[in-house]
Amino acid sequence: MHTTHKNKRRKTITLFKLFGQIALVLTILFGGFQANSQNHLVSAWTDLYEVNSATCAETFLCSITITTGGGTFSSVVSDIAYHPNGNLYGIVTDYFVSINLASCGATTISTHATGANSLVAAADGTLYAAGSDLYTVDPVTGVFTSLGALPCLSGGDLAFYNGELYLTCFTGVVLKVNIANPAASSVAGNLGSGNWFGFWAAHYGCDDTQMYVGSQSEIYEVDMNTVSATLSCSLGIQSSIAGGTMEGDFYASDCDLGLFDEDLSFVVFPNPTNGEIQVKMTDFVDTKVVVSDITGRQVFEQLSYGGIMNLDLHKLRQGTYFLSIITNEGQTLASEKVEIVK
Repeated sequence: MHTTHKNKRRKTITLFKLFGQIALVLTILFGGFQANSQNHLVSAWTDLYEVNSATCAETFLCSITITTGGGTFSSVVSDIAYHPNGNLYGIVTDYFVSINLASCGATTISTHATGANSLVAAADGTLYAAGSDLYTVDPVTGVFTSLGALPCLSGGDLAFYNGELYLTCFTGVVLKVNIANPAASSVAGNLGSGNWFGFWAAHYGCDDTQMYVGSQSEIYEVDMNTVSATLSCSLGIQSSIAGGTMEGDFYASDCDLGLFDEDLSFVVFPNPTNGEIQVKMTDFVDTKVVVSDITGRQVFEQLSYGGIMNLDLHKLRQGTYFLSIITNEGQTLASEKVEIVK
C-alpha cells in the first residue's frame, strides 16, 4: 500500500533507547488496542491509520464515530494527540473527544466554537489547541481557555520540539509559539505551499527528536534547523492527512523528566498519578515490578524486561503505594513511593 520511503534517522539509537521504544508498545489505551510507539498514528478525513515508520506500511484502524446526546455520527478528525494519562484525544469539527481505538468510538467531552483544529499535549499534562487563538484545554471538562491571538491561522497541528511549541500555519509558515504571549510568536521558517496538515514529533531522547509533517497522503521529515521537508512515506490512502501523533511525543516538551536521561536507571512518571504510569528500568532485566499498599500487601505484579514499561493501575484505590523492582530470587533492587490521586 506504500510506495516510497526515505529513512533519515540522524543518530544511532543506543541500546537503551531501542529497549525503551520496544517497551512503549505496551502502552494501554482504554479499550485494549496497543499502537506501536515507533509508528505514526494519522487521521485522514474520518479514518485513522497506523503507519510503520520503518517500512511505511499503513494499517487502517477504523472510521471514527462520535457519540453525543443526539446520537452517533461520523465527522472529520482535525487532529489527535496522545496524553500522559494514557488517553488519545481529538478535535472533531466542533467537538473535543476522547478516542477509543478498540471500538472506533469518540466520546464527546465538550463542544466548542473556537475554530481550533490542532491539538498537542505537554509532558506535564497540559493540552494545547490552536485556531486563530492559542488555547489550553481541560481534558476532564473540555473547557477551552484562550491564551491570546496568534499571528497566523493554524494549518492543522501543534508540536513540541526541544521544549518549544511550534505551529504549522495555513500559509506554510512554521511558527515558534510564545505560550505566555501568543501574539509575540516568531516565524521559525516556511515550508512553502503544500497543504501542510499534521505536525508531530518522534521523541527518542533529549538530543534525538525527529519532526514529521503531513501533506495530502504523504508524510515528510522536517529538519528544524532549516525548516525544510523531505519525503519519508507516500501512502495509499485516498484522503488527505489532517493530523498525526506518536506515542510519547509529549516528552519533546520537557527533557528534564528523566525518562530519557541515560544517567538515571530508575524513574517513575508521573507521580502522583491517576493510575497510568511509566517506569524506566534501564539496568533491571528479567525482574518483576511489584506494587504494594502501605500495609505491605501486594496489589499488582508484572514481569519486566528492562527499558520503559507502561503500567495501568487504574483499578487501585486512591492512596499511597510502593513500587518495587524485585529479582526472581526476591531481592529488591529499587523502590519508589507512588501516590494515586483520583
